[in-house]
Amino acid sequence: MRVAVALESDVNAVNNDGETALYLAAFHGFESVVRFLVRHGAGFEIQNARGETPLARAMRARAPARLTRSLTDYSDTRMEGLLRELGATF
Repeated sequence: MRVAVALESDVNAVNNDGETALYLAAFHGFESVVRFLVRHGAGFEIQNARGETPLARAMRARAPARLTRSLTDYSDTRMEGLLRELGATF
């Protein structure tokens, strides 16, 4: 992420699903990456192809895609709290 930002890449660029790096970092629980992206202008309001914001996407059921936590733990709300703390709303 540091290299991409140093090369002036757009932190709000979207993939084919309309998701930015913030969506993916939040969904996978990468708190330090989320903080980094927000410091560098990542937007909370960008909606993906499903009409979800990064906050809504992070709150969606995570297993089995989320390999950074237990595959059976659907109750982890730390990322929701972090995104809200940083200014995210639905």
